[in-house]
Amino acid sequence: KPEHDDEILQHPHQVGGHAGLTNEGGALLVAEPGRLAKPVGHGYFAGEDAFYEQLRPDDALAPFVPAFFGTRCIRGRTCVVLEDVTHGMRAPCIVDIKIGTSTVAPDAGWEKRLSHLRKDRATTTRPLGLRLIGAQTVGAAGGAPFERRGKPWGKALRPEEVAAALRSCFSVGGVLRAAAVAHFVDRLQRLLHGLETAPSRQLLGSSILCVYDGAEDGAATPPPALRVIDFAHAYPLRATRDHGYCYGLRHLIRLLRGLLPPDAEVGEVGGGCDDDGEAEEVALSPRTGPLEADGRAALHADEFAEGAAHSHLGRWLPEWAGFDAIEDGGRVRKRLRLRPA
Repeated sequence: KPEHDDEILQHPHQVGGHAGLTNEGGALLVAEPGRLAKPVGHGYFAGEDAFYEQLRPDDALAPFVPAFFGTRCIRGRTCVVLEDVTHGMRAPCIVDIKIGTSTVAPDAGWEKRLSHLRKDRATTTRPLGLRLIGAQTVGAAGGAPFERRGKPWGKALRPEEVAAALRSCFSVGGVLRAAAVAHFVDRLQRLLHGLETAPSRQLLGSSILCVYDGAEDGAATPPPALRVIDFAHAYPLRATRDHGYCYGLRHLIRLLRGLLPPDAEVGEVGGGCDDDGEAEEVALSPRTGPLEADGRAALHADEFAEGAAHSHLGRWLPEWAGFDAIEDGGRVRKRLRLRPA
């Protein structure tokens, strides 16, 4: 265990997040073997320490977040100390997937809202409810050299390319790690069930972290691990549930199940939109949906429904019953559901 701050090193397997120290947070640090330290953001990006400190053991998210070991001041910056799920793995393969159909936070400034709206439209966030943030994989069983892919890679993916990208992330030497994928599907289904039956908050900018050991030489390795991470923008829930987040989870479950052979032993996808609501089909948001010249956002129907449902106006509007996906010639169309008033 490092005794002095200047002995603490950067975590070698970070695939998302930020480098150095910024208002948004900073690079992950190795606090001690098996534990990492994540700098807490400032201002608009503050609050992750409060999330972990206030999370109740009976919360639906509790079984899925990293173990929390308190806070620690490192180099003058408050850090949350969390479990390191890569500890003990010889070739940790990591996939960071941001979940949700929107990253526009209710307390963001106008310019920040517009920049996030543009990014959501231009990537797979709005159509699929998920975006690949980064990945670390190995080309062959045994470990290094690692292959890393970052945010530009994930932002450039089109919806129809995500399944192939996931397959490459969960394969070693061209062979799918089916047991790990089946484990992740099971965990995601349990998470979705918990968030749909006992919803408590809206999560924006939060990610799913999938980790498995790419080494395979017969030696015992830690089991695959799935954690929900990044909670700087976790808000009290005003809508009936976080439909945008659940939509992304359902889509990720479907994509991962599609990688597995038909006889794979995984449960059925639970939850989803109720069938008794009025359904209005909306087209997928364009990848580069334009904003008007004067800077005002020309919201699409799905963007307006989601934003309004989570605002103080939500109680005065028809209840948003969420999104569902329709397969159409290999492409996915999104359908918006509103309950009758």
